[in-house]
Amino acid sequence: MSQADRVSQAGRVPLSVLDLSPRSQGASAGDALRNTLDLARRTEKFGYHRYWLAEHHLVPGVVSSAPAVVIALVADATTRIRVGSGAVQMGHHTAVTVAEEFGTLAQIHPARIDLGLGRPAVDRLFAAANSNGQPPGSDQPAAASAPAATAPAASGAAATVIDGLLLPAPPRMRVNVERLRRQFALVGYRPGAEDEYGQQVRDIQAFLRGDYRTAEGEHLTVPAAEQGPGKIALSCDPLR
Repeated sequence: MSQADRVSQAGRVPLSVLDLSPRSQGASAGDALRNTLDLARRTEKFGYHRYWLAEHHLVPGVVSSAPAVVIALVADATTRIRVGSGAVQMGHHTAVTVAEEFGTLAQIHPARIDLGLGRPAVDRLFAAANSNGQPPGSDQPAAASAPAATAPAASGAAATVIDGLLLPAPPRMRVNVERLRRQFALVGYRPGAEDEYGQQVRDIQAFLRGDYRTAEGEHLTVPAAEQGPGKIALSCDPLR
């Protein structure tokens, strides 16, 4: 390899794709998933580093609602590119099921699976709505004449530029909070799950290492989840 080639490779920035498996007008969910597989093959051919799948539920134009399943399809359709989640929303998953699902993937595709973990800011959104006059836990939608709750945004926030990248100002969104409550209930969101997030991440790490212990000190083994060094990469929101 020439000096110029070494300099060129050293200066490369690894590129990745975050895919929602969007369904275009007139297309089926199967069409969207086949497009995802085709895009994954092409990104691998072009030398991309990662291919991540998002998790969204009850969104008409998005088919990526079961990331572990779609990741399995993408990993089978490719040979080298890393494949992962961006991100599994821990508000309605348990640590053991996530460790089992992604551990199983990594057993078949070692050193190719990324586990990205996240937490929706649902509790904060509901708290903001309650402070705006919508009763907590109400089963009825807000009256038609009542304004929809507005998600909080930083006071006076403006667009900023960091290292040449433009970051737009945080948007202010108007949402029907009661409709959102019902949707999150359907997927099993647990109120207060944001506070559990740090412990869930630590439990997943323990399951992957194979050294998980209950609060009583009992060692529990999850064979599908246990990994050797480098088989799975985990990333998450900063722990509080």
